[in-house]
Amino acid sequence: MVFSAFLEADRRRQNRNRDRAFKALQVVISFLWKLIVIVNSPPPVNEGVTLPSLAARISDDLFRSGYAPLRLVTVLASGCVVTLSGRVPTFYLKQIAQHRAIRFPDVLLVDNQIIVD
Repeated sequence: MVFSAFLEADRRRQNRNRDRAFKALQVVISFLWKLIVIVNSPPPVNEGVTLPSLAARISDDLFRSGYAPLRLVTVLASGCVVTLSGRVPTFYLKQIAQHRAIRFPDVLLVDNQIIVD
């Protein structure tokens, strides 16, 4: 009786671990699929319409965030990778800047090099 309860608990633990590993694998596959789609997709055709660069759009979003220190953050974009640099007074503002940058659909990776004073 005790041994069968032990086996049942062990089986449940193995199932939970397998489910967690499966969910993590789904996240990785989803990220890689997005990366493949972006790399292989043709550039958008702009018929005479000039769109602001990704870095300019993120800088504008940080400027309009309502947090004055985020106005001084420098944004560089290279493809799907965005680099944030500068200085902010709190770790919270560093997280806010990263969150506001990653929510753009063109961004796959944010290299957050902001220094907290």
